[in-house]
Amino acid sequence: MAELVSQTYANALFEAATENNLQGEIKTEINALSEILSENSDYAKILSSPIVGLKEKHELANTAFNGRICDYLLNLIFVLIDNNRFELFFDVKTEYNRLHDRQNNIIRVTAVTATELSSAMKDKLQSKLCEQSKKDVVLSNEVDETLIGGVLVKYDNMEIDGSVKTKLDEIKKQVRAKTL
Repeated sequence: MAELVSQTYANALFEAATENNLQGEIKTEINALSEILSENSDYAKILSSPIVGLKEKHELANTAFNGRICDYLLNLIFVLIDNNRFELFFDVKTEYNRLHDRQNNIIRVTAVTATELSSAMKDKLQSKLCEQSKKDVVLSNEVDETLIGGVLVKYDNMEIDGSVKTKLDEIKKQVRAKTL
C-alpha cells in the first residue's frame, strides 16, 4: 500500500516537473534534500511525528526550505505533512528517480562479482550492456566473495546469473538427481 501511495506522489511531482521542463532540476533537488534529511534524521522524525502539529511542521519546512528548493518540491513536502505521510518522502524520491531514468532511457545495473571489477572491466561490461539493452547503463559493482567467480547482473527486478557458484550448484543438483 505504501508503495502505491509513494508512486502516486512521485507521479504527480514528475508530471508537474515534465509540464514545466524541470525534471532534472527536481531530481537534483530531491536527491540533495534526501541526503540532508538522512544526515539530519531527527528533523525528518519531527516532520513525521504525530505529536508535532501541522502548523509547526509547516513553519519548520517553510523556514528550512522556502527559496532553497523549487516550489513543486516544497509543495510535495507540505502535502506529505498534511496527509501525515512525510515518512514516505524517501520512497517518493526513489520512485521519482525511477521515472526520470525511464524517461531518459537509463537503466541502473548492479554487477555482483567475487572481486572488485577493474575500470577496464566495468567499461567493457557497461558497453556490452548498453549495446544489448539499447539504453544508457549506469553500472555499479558489489563484491560477494561467495560467488567464486563470474558475474551476477541485477536490474529492474531481474537477474542474469553467470556466477560460478550458481553453475556449480546446478551441476550438484544434476548429479544428485542422477544418483537418486
